[in-house]
Amino acid sequence: MKKIAAFFTAFALFMVTILIVNAAFAGSISMKNHRFGTWMNNYKDTSYSAISENIRDDTVLFMGSSEFHHGAHTPTFPAKVLKKQGIDAMCIGSSYNQSLSHATALAAVGPKLKSKKVILMVSPSWFNPLGVAAHKSAFAVRFSETEYVGMLKNTNIPLSVRKQIAARTVKLLSSDQAMRARVKMYDRIFLTNDARMTDMAFYSLRSVFLRQQEAMTVHVAWQMHQQKKSEIKENVRRRSKLSKEEARREARMAAEAAARPDGPDWNTLSALADAQFARTSHNKFFMSDELYRTKVRPIMEKKRGTEAKMSYAYSPEYGDLKLFLDVCQAENMKVQIVILPMNGYWFDYAGFPKAQRRACIPKIRKLAEQYKNTQVTDLYKYSYTKGFFMDTVHPAAKGWLKIDEAVYKFIKER
Repeated sequence: MKKIAAFFTAFALFMVTILIVNAAFAGSISMKNHRFGTWMNNYKDTSYSAISENIRDDTVLFMGSSEFHHGAHTPTFPAKVLKKQGIDAMCIGSSYNQSLSHATALAAVGPKLKSKKVILMVSPSWFNPLGVAAHKSAFAVRFSETEYVGMLKNTNIPLSVRKQIAARTVKLLSSDQAMRARVKMYDRIFLTNDARMTDMAFYSLRSVFLRQQEAMTVHVAWQMHQQKKSEIKENVRRRSKLSKEEARREARMAAEAAARPDGPDWNTLSALADAQFARTSHNKFFMSDELYRTKVRPIMEKKRGTEAKMSYAYSPEYGDLKLFLDVCQAENMKVQIVILPMNGYWFDYAGFPKAQRRACIPKIRKLAEQYKNTQVTDLYKYSYTKGFFMDTVHPAAKGWLKIDEAVYKFIKER
């Protein structure tokens, strides 16, 4: 009996210590900077606090994948166009972010999102036969512990949906056994209510550590980003193939076009996009010459005709997308799913049958039709639009222009 009493006394003292440490060192990640949301950084994207503490009353969630890391040098990149219209977009997305990671993040921060608007850009390539598991550690690389715990805690989300997200998460974390073990512990605490005392003690300590780790890494990364602004501007100019004076003139024209009070001047932005394409693309796939030379040309011969048996008709990604929409419905979100195109010239060369490429589109539409306040914007029709692509899938200036137009219209809808 004395041993049991001693254990509980020690545990109580431990918990008091944890609370004191948390109160003393809990730092805010509220940046109070209108550019924070469109800053693309994985530390930000995987931090519950960084996202939730920088959501304002009018913030719209804009979710995608590696698209956000291509085209920053274009005059139509959303960080430039949407900001000039006073739109506060919280952009979340890097390579390997797909439906399930976004479902988890949205479930975590959904209660904070007063605008109740979310945009999800989906790439047809997500719907390959293995989904996000096509790359063994892809899901684990983008997994966020704090967002996962936030999802589990959100009782607005039906228990059945949280359990499905949890089961899928455990399955996809096969490459990270330590993280998988922690996820199972969180499930015992917040999902199945069969936590051990050691689970509670570890979680108390772990939550303090994660809070401090996220505060430190996000702040450091943000400061480094701020310090590199001049370097970033020079890289933008260089990739645009412009002199310094020409770059300043184009930036001024783009800013004026984007900031027009009654909405962006899409015609001027389109002309700027066309001019950039004319300067930077002179290859048979109508992509960036720089990326064609460094990424595509070296693999051309071995890629010719290799995707003849590929199809996006069947994929576990459809189930993950359903979970995303389940979360949206539970949080009463208005949803825009933007289906992105693929570079038709490249995928013809790779032998990917056209019908199998677009097999995902009717399936996405049919799934979306099952949910209220959900609309689908199909940009796949631009698969053969010259100037749309930076490479085989990522948008260039013309591509971002079409995305901006669709997203702007959705955000402005009442």
